[in-house]
Amino acid sequence: MELQKPPIPPTVPDDEERKRRAFADVDEFTVTTHERSLCKKTKAERERAWRLWNRFVTDVLQLTQQEADKIWFGVCQNKKKSIAICKSFLADYTRYARCRRLYIDGTEEQKQVPTVQSVVTIIALWKHIVAQADAVVLAKRRDQDSNEDSDEDSEQWTLLNNRGKARREIIQWIQSTLAQKFNLSCKQTFEKTEATTDDVLLILSTLWERAVDIPCDPRHRLAFHTLVLIGSIGFR
Repeated sequence: MELQKPPIPPTVPDDEERKRRAFADVDEFTVTTHERSLCKKTKAERERAWRLWNRFVTDVLQLTQQEADKIWFGVCQNKKKSIAICKSFLADYTRYARCRRLYIDGTEEQKQVPTVQSVVTIIALWKHIVAQADAVVLAKRRDQDSNEDSDEDSEQWTLLNNRGKARREIIQWIQSTLAQKFNLSCKQTFEKTEATTDDVLLILSTLWERAVDIPCDPRHRLAFHTLVLIGSIGFR
């Protein structure tokens, strides 16, 4: 009968190295699968939306960071004042957001035009802000409640999944009240038509002749030129 040999004890590094690895593991295992799978573009869009929100609550409403965080706790609890502040931000963005549009019809003009013309734009902005608030503000509150002997349900502090009642209500408000107030389109704001040869030549000439108005890396400009040419000949 073969006797089972005692397990070989693991090799333990020095205390500092072990401590460093332990804390690194804590950080790694704290990150959710959703956060790991977030693509760079989505992450950048959420961070941009969050900056817009923070500028509004700090510069326009002149709230402290603590007061701004409490807004999201209030939204989770369906408090009217907190929800009203979120609606005010969305209305403010719709009213004042502008972008520079370059006209290539020979007028050599640049105009500041409203950024928001469709409810789709505002709904996307709202979803990005909610997701970022959940990750930045509400996640801390959930962790705090779960680490303490609290009678509160830590999962109440989320606006995602089935608990996001206020999130859904604001989306409905965007589609109805906000759309009517600012005459936003609820449909696709452009019509797809086949580009003519003149259209292609105008795009390419503008791309190079008015490069100062279209700042980008030279290789990106060349890549765009190539894509336009490939698309114009119907390459698949």
